[in-house]
Amino acid sequence: MKNFKFVWVTILVSVFIAIVCFPAWGAKTIKIGVIGPMQFVQGKGHWNGAVMAAEEINAGGGVKVGDKKMKIELVKADSNEFLNVTDATNAMERLMTRDKVDFVVGGFRSEAVLAMQDIAMDYRACA
Repeated sequence: MKNFKFVWVTILVSVFIAIVCFPAWGAKTIKIGVIGPMQFVQGKGHWNGAVMAAEEINAGGGVKVGDKKMKIELVKADSNEFLNVTDATNAMERLMTRDKVDFVVGGFRSEAVLAMQDIAMDYRACA
């Protein structure tokens, strides 16, 4: 239950940052990358919590940005950070370049998160 609350708060904070950090006025959706060790319980719980939160927000019409309502679209990325920090940075790079996400939530190991944060900053994405 604590993990769900943490994920819920993280997603809400990320969405509210959208208003300040990413002026997506022309877009119809806000793409949020959910990154983590998806083969392990930590990543699975993170993904499930993000899906529940996004479904609830979208069922309510989405997020109000300016005078528009925008839906949330989630993109899953397996960082495999328990085994290899390089895999984590590659997953973040894919979220930025291929998936073109607006925001990223997740990460588990500090050294992997710090490396992923540098990549997000290079692309001026909110992580």
